[in-house]
Amino acid sequence: MSNKPLNVGLVGGGRGAFIVHPHQKAIHFDGTRRVVAGALFPDPKIALEEAANWPYPIKGYGSYDEMIAANQTLPEDQRLDYILIVTPNFVHYDPAMKAMKAGIAVFCEKPLCLNLKEANDLVKTARKLGVPFGVAHTYLGHWTTRLSRYIVRSGLLGEVRWVDSYYIQGWLATKLEASGQQQASWRVDPKRAGGSGCGGDIGTHALMQLRYVTGLDVTTVSAQLETFVEGRQLDDHFTIYCKLSNGGRALVRASQVCIGHKNDLGILIAGTKGTLRWRQEDPECLTICLPNQPDRVYWRGAVVPGTAFCPKTCPPIYWPSRRFRAGTRKRSTTRSRGCIAVSRPTCAGGRPAGNLSATAASTRTLRTAGWASPSSKRASRAAQRKAPGPRCPKRLDDRRRFLSRGATRLRGRRQTRAAHGISVQTGNAPSNGATPPNTPIAPRSRN
Repeated sequence: MSNKPLNVGLVGGGRGAFIVHPHQKAIHFDGTRRVVAGALFPDPKIALEEAANWPYPIKGYGSYDEMIAANQTLPEDQRLDYILIVTPNFVHYDPAMKAMKAGIAVFCEKPLCLNLKEANDLVKTARKLGVPFGVAHTYLGHWTTRLSRYIVRSGLLGEVRWVDSYYIQGWLATKLEASGQQQASWRVDPKRAGGSGCGGDIGTHALMQLRYVTGLDVTTVSAQLETFVEGRQLDDHFTIYCKLSNGGRALVRASQVCIGHKNDLGILIAGTKGTLRWRQEDPECLTICLPNQPDRVYWRGAVVPGTAFCPKTCPPIYWPSRRFRAGTRKRSTTRSRGCIAVSRPTCAGGRPAGNLSATAASTRTLRTAGWASPSSKRASRAAQRKAPGPRCPKRLDDRRRFLSRGATRLRGRRQTRAAHGISVQTGNAPSNGATPPNTPIAPRSRN
């Protein structure tokens, strides 16, 4: 396998674009890909100007037709490995189809197309030509989304009874499109957005979250597409009651008129054995609720297999990442946040804040994460002091900082008393008149 970064060509993303920015951050995050070319705007002149002013050097083209045609004439190592389509919905189908026919892989923003016919054509062409094609349902990439998928599909929550999957925003609570705002204007225009506004824009994320995590399909629906802002052509509120392929029920809902909400995507899955909750605005953790037990909060990179809930067969990608200093034994780890099956928060050093009030799994969790955990707290702390390897640097830094603050305050009090003429027992005072350490201070006279 070659270590050469993949070459990416942008379709869209120029003047006034929004979604191209998170895509660029992801592309350049790990050095495996790079944007080398772009057809950034419908107007060829503006497209070339945008390319010339791009934050880093790229080859600009007046149109995606020109970029796709030019790709065939380039040396092998300079050709595009895939194109990224970040245009409004009505400019998804044509560049995607032309790129696939030219043998170029496609990564396309959602929703896929304006209608079902176009979508079916793209699917058939991708399968016929064997060209890779992906749709950017971005939130499926969250680590906690994949852990949720494992938990639900492994049957740890039992049979799925009910799912509430939602995406709530508030940025279109007023008629923003009337001001000419670019992102609002095309999203409420049926010719450019398609048959649904809110549903096609963010409802699709809620639906895909349900399907990806549960593995279930929607068999029947009862839908309400509603418009609250007067004069708006497409829906700004979207509610679907669904029957699932296993006989369960679900609610898929989205809104763009709920003031105060930003990108509030979330999912609740209720099974016969327990419930899972996850919110995109707090993406690094998910909550598991089991009958008559404290809630379990699973944090990214801190899932320990073999607990009372998470089985030993849990894939290694969900385990804590261990980092060891050179010359230390493996059980001594500088990663301190290991406890997840507790109903109370953990402190910055990784120790539970207060008494554990969870199941016996907590004890095994602490032991596996590198903390000695006998039943006695006193024995546990003694074992940690005797354990080889480095102590938790965060805890040591906190202790030093605490002692330093205490010494500073003590010196300040002494200086204040001296400034007010309060007598001090000098004992064996230094010749320069400074107060020696540990010298008791006489009480202030009340005369």
